[in-house]
Amino acid sequence: MEFKQSTSILFSNLGLVFKLLLYVLIVTLIFVSLSSAIIIPVFRQITATESMDLLLSRTSGHIQGFLVGELSIISTYDLLVIDVKAIVNNFLSSEGTIAIVCIGMLLIYMFYKFLSALSFIPTSDILNNFMSSNLRYGFLSNYAYNMRRSLKYALWKVLISVPIDIIIVAILGGVFIGLWQIIKFLALPIIVVLGIALFSFRQAIFAGWIPRILFNPEEKTLDALKNSYRETKDTRRSLFAAFAIVNFFYWAFIGALSTATFGIMLIITPTVNYVITRIVELVSYYKLKRLRFYTDSNTVVDTVAVGMREENQEKPPKDID
Repeated sequence: MEFKQSTSILFSNLGLVFKLLLYVLIVTLIFVSLSSAIIIPVFRQITATESMDLLLSRTSGHIQGFLVGELSIISTYDLLVIDVKAIVNNFLSSEGTIAIVCIGMLLIYMFYKFLSALSFIPTSDILNNFMSSNLRYGFLSNYAYNMRRSLKYALWKVLISVPIDIIIVAILGGVFIGLWQIIKFLALPIIVVLGIALFSFRQAIFAGWIPRILFNPEEKTLDALKNSYRETKDTRRSLFAAFAIVNFFYWAFIGALSTATFGIMLIITPTVNYVITRIVELVSYYKLKRLRFYTDSNTVVDTVAVGMREENQEKPPKDID
């Protein structure tokens, strides 16, 4: 139910999606620029060695041999596997270089997560005003208005979520390596399902954090997280289901439409996924607090059970004089 109502709210706020799309593009460009500043010099340094140059030339020759018909698909695959392993081993032999790249990329990733998280509270605040009062606010003005709260939230969000992301990626990587040795390519769908489940569970745990901040502005950021964790205990199963559906469609759209749209969906889909995630959080919180909310300009959802609504309550008989 959260997913269905969240979709209606999403279509009622497509203007917000396009505004966020510009913000996401700017943040992504910053991320790519900083990453390139680290990766490109290191890559040039590694490929400048004679051994790596020979490996890359050999790999290029195998690919060219396949394209002109000199090598079969199976032969090309076997040769490329050997080439890739040799390139990786050559790269791993430079331990100092690996450390620089890993630390640099981790810091850049944390900075990227921080910049992205700065827009979480403004986005949720705009959606909250629409859901509660059918009011619409500009993104930039709300971004500036909530900057102080956003900075605190984004800092804690990065410090808490990045270690969790690393653990999840490590689990997925370990499971994938183990399954690949047994079932090869059949490991891919299993890893996708496991990844969706793990990230959906992580989202369900933190789903009440931003709504709690919006509805209780006097609370400190960490206090809001602790209280929201207790509040959403009974709704965590439905939140997990909603996020699992959202993430499934997210990856399905990327996989099915990225090539057909020449990569445009790789830009639009993450932004849509990001907005609907905020909506799912708010819809669940509204239901938890039994609050009414708009799904569009003409539709109001009453989250109170029918039998508990005021108009359905039995009124005491009036005294007759």
